[in-house]
Amino acid sequence: MEMEDVETRARNTFISGPKLWKRYVDDAIVLLKQYMITDFFNHINAVENSINFTMEKENNDSIAFLDTLITRLTHGQLSTKVYRKPTHTVSNICIFAQIIRLHINVQH
Repeated sequence: MEMEDVETRARNTFISGPKLWKRYVDDAIVLLKQYMITDFFNHINAVENSINFTMEKENNDSIAFLDTLITRLTHGQLSTKVYRKPTHTVSNICIFAQIIRLHINVQH
């Protein structure tokens, strides 16, 4: 089973799908209305038993996705900037919506 199939089934069978869904490997960023977050999280975890999603909600209107910090502004606008984790070294969304980040764990 491909991850894309699971995502499509989850979005198509939920009451009102996310306004935004972007995935890169095992991280996804999702834009949902706040009151739908828990229901959508439970729904997507019920679609396929071998796949487990975990969730991280935005903090102070911001969330990191890949190397980007996404901040929700007024009037539904988003701003982005390069994000580095606090441990990083040089060597090495809508006003009533909330952005969540899902991490996908596939059980074998």
